[in-house]
Amino acid sequence: MKTKKTKGLTLVELIVAMAIFSILAAIAVPSMDAFMRNNRLSSTTNDLATTLNLARSEAVKRGTPIKTCISNAAQDNCDTTTTNWENGWITFIDSDNDNNIDANETVLRLNASPKEGITVRNAQDNNTITFDRDGSASDTGSFVICGDSNNMVGRGINISLSGSISAARDTDDDKISNIYTDDAGNWGNLTCP
Repeated sequence: MKTKKTKGLTLVELIVAMAIFSILAAIAVPSMDAFMRNNRLSSTTNDLATTLNLARSEAVKRGTPIKTCISNAAQDNCDTTTTNWENGWITFIDSDNDNNIDANETVLRLNASPKEGITVRNAQDNNTITFDRDGSASDTGSFVICGDSNNMVGRGINISLSGSISAARDTDDDKISNIYTDDAGNWGNLTCP
């Protein structure tokens, strides 16, 4: 007599497989969430660094000062009433140096607001950054970009007087990135607001 082999899973095998899948999902989901938050933080940092580098190169190329400022809520002009860069930023030729985008002034780049939960602050409370025709910055400065999690490490961007733009790095081996803390170029630890 021939016995028939059945194909498929028993109920017990199915329950065990689902339990293993549930355990693996419970481990993977939190790390995926942290990965996504870290990715948003990196993206915002890279967008800001790219914009600042564009402003510097355009100042040299065009032979005129180029300004990057905090965008107002409508994203059509500078907001000089705040030092929070969460509305996004605008890079433009400010020919009359009045921190306003006039009809005859060219907008070079408009960056929308960063993703929700990302804060962008200038450590010196500047609401504009100006690069002169030789590529130098109007003053030193640092940006601090932070996420919405207390245990997430923030990112920083430093701007030297020469106009050089660099990622914040740990300069004193305390495992915390360092940024310029004042216009004189003094260093301090990056802290999130």
